[in-house]
Amino acid sequence: MSSLRDIAAVMTLTGNSGVAVAESFGMSYGIDLWDDIGITEEWLRTMVESGVAQAQHALAICIGLGAIQPRHADEARDLASESAAQDFPPALLLSFGFAFDDLERGLISAEQALEPLERAVALGYPKALYKLSFWLSHGDRFPGDLPRAAILLQAAADAGEPESMTRLGTALLDSQHPVQVHAGLKYLQSAAGQGWESALSKLADCYGHGCPGLDANYALAREFDARLKLVTAPYRRLLDTDD
Repeated sequence: MSSLRDIAAVMTLTGNSGVAVAESFGMSYGIDLWDDIGITEEWLRTMVESGVAQAQHALAICIGLGAIQPRHADEARDLASESAAQDFPPALLLSFGFAFDDLERGLISAEQALEPLERAVALGYPKALYKLSFWLSHGDRFPGDLPRAAILLQAAADAGEPESMTRLGTALLDSQHPVQVHAGLKYLQSAAGQGWESALSKLADCYGHGCPGLDANYALAREFDARLKLVTAPYRRLLDTDD
């Protein structure tokens, strides 16, 4: 039986995948505490056998990352598909990741690859709104649609999705128009309030050096820099090894 504390360490090093698993169960504190409340691989598999979409999604990520051995990519894909079939939005995003791999190998069309992402968008899932906005504005793999991409980005930001708030906030801040700078600042502050690293970094930089339409404020710069260090501290601890 695998330790989910070990799984947490693996996922922390792979970006926000750990957040995705924690989100499966509505957990705001992350999977580093799963062992403390009795969530194990064995428990997850029991829930999977009962058809629980959240468990299917969580186990798919754990297996896909190799945090649970042996690593079986096909099992991870099947679990993601089973969860997505129940319209669990995070699983639809995971299924899109598998579909994207198939697209890259020429196994499916762009339209087929986008199908799970479009389903998540139809459910109003903020992360899906942002993802589709991104791909529609980068027309190298999917047909570009800049007007729809802009609408989706705005919708995702208004729904509180931190990456979209950071991107939109940065664009508005760079516009130098006073009204847009004010709106951009609100988006960035909201993303920073969720501990979003790039938003904290942008605000620390702008207040430290000044941005067009925004005067320097060293006290705020120090505040956002301190919060950025708190957010990134767990990553630094995992990456620091003794020789």
